Amino acid sequence: MSNPVIKNLGYVLGIVMVIFPIPLLIGKVPRNHLYGIRIPKAYKSDDNWYTINKYGAKVLIFWGIINIITEFLCINIFHANHLIIFTIPVLFLLLAIIQIFMFSRKIK
Repeated sequence: MSNPVIKNLGYVLGIVMVIFPIPLLIGKVPRNHLYGIRIPKAYKSDDNWYTINKYGAKVLIFWGIINIITEFLCINIFHANHLIIFTIPVLFLLLAIIQIFMFSRKIK
């Protein structure tokens, strides 16, 4: 795999999944319509907003780290093709979204 943009795209998404949720994790983002886990349950109260966003941040950071490790293994150890390298970050992001949605269903 010679194209550095394609080779590093998965890493970039993983890094974004780790860095962007940090303000949500520490509770620095009030309810808004631009940044955060924006699902209907989160808008019902400030308590819901902070609870869902804190959990969502932990999940995104976890899957972001897993993504970075997996991308490294796929590119450097297994020499995976482009399709696998593009599919992995999307899969991990989808898993994170499902986890966050399932968690939000448990909140009153």
